[in-house]
Amino acid sequence: MSTSFTTSSPLASRGVEPNLRHAFGGIWRISYRRVLSGKMSVLWTAVVLAGLTYVSSRTGNHASFYEWTIRVYLTTVIPILAFMGGAGAIREDMKSGGVDYLLTRPVPRPAFVVARFVSHLLCAQATCLLPFAAVLGVGVLREIDNLAATWPTLLLAQVLAMTAYMALGFMFGSMSARYLILAVNYAAIIEIGLGKIPIALNNLSVLRHLKSLLEPIVSDPGAAAFEMQGVFTTVAFLTVFTVAWLAVAAVAFSLQEFAGQRPKDA
Repeated sequence: MSTSFTTSSPLASRGVEPNLRHAFGGIWRISYRRVLSGKMSVLWTAVVLAGLTYVSSRTGNHASFYEWTIRVYLTTVIPILAFMGGAGAIREDMKSGGVDYLLTRPVPRPAFVVARFVSHLLCAQATCLLPFAAVLGVGVLREIDNLAATWPTLLLAQVLAMTAYMALGFMFGSMSARYLILAVNYAAIIEIGLGKIPIALNNLSVLRHLKSLLEPIVSDPGAAAFEMQGVFTTVAFLTVFTVAWLAVAAVAFSLQEFAGQRPKDA
């Protein structure tokens, strides 16, 4: 009688099944620990922004306060911080240490990118509440009396700007280590170029949507450079941008060839 040895163990053939919930938990812990390690930088950022807001505004002058808050803080500082944070996060995961973590866990790469984005975004949104509060605090100090009516719109603009530009950072960061060059070209062609042309293609500009949302806050509506649009329209456009850019980031990250870290010699 012959004995067959072709039957394999069901556990051996099945391998380790991915657990996305556990994977997200691990990625979340990595993200918030990195944020906590840089809590002093967040504090100093809030202090610097508060000082710049104070010197850029005048007591009781709505125009000077919103000129700084909208034109500089919400549509320049926040987009830069969000983009750099997103691109830096995904590039950090593509280094040898992060690659070793990724390759030793049965988690699909697109799921890893989405979990990393959501974790980093939540941490960034939480930490940016302090600078936002600092800017509003200066507004109270400067006696800008309509802050109670405008701060929800300002906060919404900050949340939307951070979400969209962080997704853009993830996309460019997953595509190339020279993501700053890609960002400069994007800003020149889309944000500065198409965003200021009164044609349908200007809808591709994130800043155009943010400024259209914020135009009702400007003291002089007649001087508005952007057509005002509703909150739903702005949220819809920027959500589409975020999903599309994150999808491209997931695809680009999945196509990367990772080698991992070389073993250390004894």
